[in-house]
Amino acid sequence: MTISEENRKVLEEEVKTLEGKIQDLKTQIAHLTFQVYPRHIVHNGSQVYIQYVPGKGRGVFANQEFKKGDLIETSPILVYSRLDNEVEPQIIRDVVFNYSTYTGSERNETALVLGLGSIFNSANPSNLRYEVDTENMFFRFFAVQDIPLHSELTINYSGGGSHISSTNTWFEQRNLKML
Repeated sequence: MTISEENRKVLEEEVKTLEGKIQDLKTQIAHLTFQVYPRHIVHNGSQVYIQYVPGKGRGVFANQEFKKGDLIETSPILVYSRLDNEVEPQIIRDVVFNYSTYTGSERNETALVLGLGSIFNSANPSNLRYEVDTENMFFRFFAVQDIPLHSELTINYSGGGSHISSTNTWFEQRNLKML
């Protein structure tokens, strides 16, 4: 079966039209995906961005490649003491650090880490570790390995600053499963 020259040209035009429509649909899908999982460039000279992670909530991602040892974030902290019988809302308990662990204080001190420090998701092992500067009241987050562009930046919630731990006690204490 042969196709006339005229029919061939019509079919080629239809293919071009369909290819254009397909490209338009791909653009629309990408735009909708961006709206569902928005990427917000944040401080640090746009080295990192925050993006929604299904099943985890917000996460912090590399907007550039990082090398092992790079300082990723310096987060100021607010430290407060609470009474033993004082109960914090769950949303606060899930983002604060037991500051007494780092200071050796016998008081029940809690640190609310500002900046990105309370947004990093957990992994064991993670690709970041953190140090606590109790004198200046900062948490500093460092890369423990080379980190590729667009990788999620994670800390180990059970590591006490280390990127790896033998248990996931933070999750176990809350009857949660680490994703």
